[in-house]
Amino acid sequence: MSATESQCGSLKKEFEDCFVDFDGEFLSIGNSLIRRTWVLKSDRFNAISIATAHRSLSLPVMEKASYDFLYEGLTARRIGKEMCHRPLQLKSIHAWARKKPVIGSPRLSVCLTFDDPWQGLSVRWWARVMPCVGAISVQCEIRSENAPLGSYNRSDFENVIDSVPVPDDVQSIESVVFRARSDRTNELVDVQNGSVESLQSAGALGNILYVLTESGKGLFVLHDGPCREDRRQETEADFRIQDGRLQCLGWGIRPEEIVHRQYRRSCSVTVGTFNGGSLDAQAALKRFLRRRYPSLGRSRPVIIANPWGDRKWYEHAHAAFVHEELAACSEIGITDYQLDDGWQAGGTLQDLSANKVIVDDYWKCHPKNFPGGFKALRKRSEQSGVRLALWYAADSNRNYRRWADDVKRLRKLRRDGRFERIKIDMIRTRTWDAEENLFRFLSAIRRDDPNIVFDLDVTGAAQRPGYFLLQDYGDIFVENRYTAWGNYFPWKAARNFWKLAHHLPLQRLEMEFLNPRLNKEKYSKDDLLAPRHYEIGYLFAMTFFAIPLCWCEPSALAKSDRTRLKPLLTLRRQLHSRIQKSLVIPIGDEPNGKTWFGFLALEEDGCSALLSVFRDRLAPEETEIDLPFNVSVRAAFERLAGEVQISGGSGTWFCGARPGTFGIFSLQLNCI
Repeated sequence: MSATESQCGSLKKEFEDCFVDFDGEFLSIGNSLIRRTWVLKSDRFNAISIATAHRSLSLPVMEKASYDFLYEGLTARRIGKEMCHRPLQLKSIHAWARKKPVIGSPRLSVCLTFDDPWQGLSVRWWARVMPCVGAISVQCEIRSENAPLGSYNRSDFENVIDSVPVPDDVQSIESVVFRARSDRTNELVDVQNGSVESLQSAGALGNILYVLTESGKGLFVLHDGPCREDRRQETEADFRIQDGRLQCLGWGIRPEEIVHRQYRRSCSVTVGTFNGGSLDAQAALKRFLRRRYPSLGRSRPVIIANPWGDRKWYEHAHAAFVHEELAACSEIGITDYQLDDGWQAGGTLQDLSANKVIVDDYWKCHPKNFPGGFKALRKRSEQSGVRLALWYAADSNRNYRRWADDVKRLRKLRRDGRFERIKIDMIRTRTWDAEENLFRFLSAIRRDDPNIVFDLDVTGAAQRPGYFLLQDYGDIFVENRYTAWGNYFPWKAARNFWKLAHHLPLQRLEMEFLNPRLNKEKYSKDDLLAPRHYEIGYLFAMTFFAIPLCWCEPSALAKSDRTRLKPLLTLRRQLHSRIQKSLVIPIGDEPNGKTWFGFLALEEDGCSALLSVFRDRLAPEETEIDLPFNVSVRAAFERLAGEVQISGGSGTWFCGARPGTFGIFSLQLNCI
């Protein structure tokens, strides 16, 4: 890491195509694709432009004292209906190039430190840009000798992270609201339409805002905080338009959490650009996310088995059963086998959920059920060619303040079992300290071994960091569904991931497939969409472009199902590197049991792609699907698996031999 410092004079810093340029009044940060500029004076700090190769958006300098960031009661206070900013002193400006970070991507960062000695207040304002990525991120840090003024529980409490110019030819605005807590809902994504007028009056909710202009170009804005329902109470909206500026709200820091002894870090806001309409907006966001959160431990294919989905693991959690499971995984082609809750000597997750105080002995491997501990299991796993993975629940009951103890325990467990993947459960970030302590825990393990990958659970009803903050450390475990509870439906699983895939890289989401032969009595005999009507190859194929999660006991699968899965898993492993380098786009109609749907994995060279297509149980015999980015024009299709076929027609037509069939294809595209 190389740093450049200025005590408020001029500053220049370059890294690859990225730059920071400060001449004492104007600050610019950007790269070859995007440039943001702010004016910096004694009583203001305001964005004045965003420029790309295709468009430049500008704003006049604010006439009154103001800053693009705001924390009510400290940097500004309400006088009547007006928010009045306090003057801040710029103390320093630094720039860093992080060329090979252990966590995150290479980037150029700039930090401005503002002080208000009268209050004992200090604010750090950060901006970051990555090479060759058309997006810039902004984040704030704050500390104060004095507590913020005002009532902390008002519904109109205000804080602003970033302010962005609004195009003058806005055609539409879409906000995307994500929901975690997937144990309780199948509505994980809600897209809401807005306008300049609606954002001026009521604002908008969500983690993502797409601003589309009449020319098809526009901005995406990403707020990487938790899902709305999991945020600590702050602001009524997440985005709003005021004085011609799009304001991004919600620092993720409650007023009572601000202290004098350390800086509290806000969530970050990223502004990026796109050039080709709503589909390109989603693609631009996913390209940013792929670069911002690089895939970890992906030099090898990963197909995980976790026996929890059959709901029998507590009675089966012993060495002899795991040996059977490892043999079945090896036969099928599963790469990793995860030991879930119940391997530990001190109890189960139920004890943690009931607020039990955890001591070191709790996290010892159960001596009776697993004689020889993880070292003995590891030898058997190495013989089978299947890697062991682990389930662990860090100490959220104490808001992770004993995170260093969790690090010590997990280091020993990892040495014994050589685990490369660790599922972290019972995540609860009810305070800023809890959230920060969780990240300290995850970071410490990652710094021990940069290739360690966490499977991070967003399913529970407690406050969790959501889909974005956790991606620095691993992959997202999205949902718990069980045939034993009668709440696993293939079309609902497909719908959840199909909707998430519009806005998130599908390759970072764990998507489950279950044993469809179990628990038939849990479903209505008349339900034509019950799991028993689907064959297991179809269920696996739905996970093809995600991280496939065998959410059942592999050793309990029928012999015919193992035979069916083996060539499909072999194909998935063979195509792993192509999938990892692809932009995955959902296609067809939203899954509801009666539609054709699928996923297109468009590779970086633009000349090749992979495609999965599904005819659900109640879908018509054939359909026409519009493939994005003119993929269907003069494309050569090769079917790699499944029964769905390409048929004739002016567009791209697919037909299925029978209901509940799929096809996986390789495409060679016209690259003129």
